[in-house]
Amino acid sequence: MDIRALFGAEPRIELIHVHEDSRPERRPSQGLAYRAMPLYVQAAVDDASAAAFDKAMAAALKRLAKAGMAATPIRLRGSAAGDAIAAYARKRRLDVLVMGSHGHGAFKSLVLGSVAMRVAARCDTPLLLIREPGSARD
Repeated sequence: MDIRALFGAEPRIELIHVHEDSRPERRPSQGLAYRAMPLYVQAAVDDASAAAFDKAMAAALKRLAKAGMAATPIRLRGSAAGDAIAAYARKRRLDVLVMGSHGHGAFKSLVLGSVAMRVAARCDTPLLLIREPGSARD
């Protein structure tokens, strides 16, 4: 909300959440037993995924609404969040991606991985990283 003026009077905001893809056809490394997941089990997994998505979006949607801004929740599936976000940004030709960062720094990001670094490496959409005040640093 602090940088709202950067995006104009009525920006189109899409809140992206990547959920690990549990569909069998997307996980060939799991073998044939996994591919044979009964439909009722897959439905339960999809229901849990939808609930997790709703929970992940709720706070941000509420905060944006309070500021008088509308947003469209976008649910992506993928095994790597950075890859899924980068692919979405390329496909939709987004103007800018705004992402939060834990601020771990180069070494921890190298060891732990960084979604923001993966996005930056995989697409040419401008990327604005936002850190919470007092976030961790190396």
